[in-house]
Amino acid sequence: MFSGMAATATTSASSYSGSCLCTAVRFTAGGLPATVCVCHCTICRRSVGSAGVAWATFRRDALRVEGEVAWHRSSEHARRGFCGACGTSLFFETSREPHAIDVTVATLTEADKVTPRYHSWAPNKLAWETLADNLPRYREDGGSLPMEGGGS
Repeated sequence: MFSGMAATATTSASSYSGSCLCTAVRFTAGGLPATVCVCHCTICRRSVGSAGVAWATFRRDALRVEGEVAWHRSSEHARRGFCGACGTSLFFETSREPHAIDVTVATLTEADKVTPRYHSWAPNKLAWETLADNLPRYREDGGSLPMEGGGS
């Protein structure tokens, strides 16, 4: 995940901070994100309650969390962290990438400075959702082959 992936932030920040809505959980992720994507898979959409979910991938060992994170196992290899008090979706971890953790971009203090590089699980997007950007679109995660006509 981290080798060969260019940083995607538009700022020179050496760390990013964020929190849930009620601020019971606060976090800092050190370094630049390895990648940033918008996921359209059914599990992400349902767990967050959104048409697409923007995720920034950081090194797991660079994440510092204050407060109690509740976890839900969403598949045999993945779990999702959220605030047990307000329900804000915060993190995604998978045993397939043990050194990485995804953070919901919208929970970052400077979320507008973290720019997505691609769409994952694009065929799963909601029918009424229009992807108006020119970002690459993948059938599955960012490691799969790009779809025809989906950006560069």
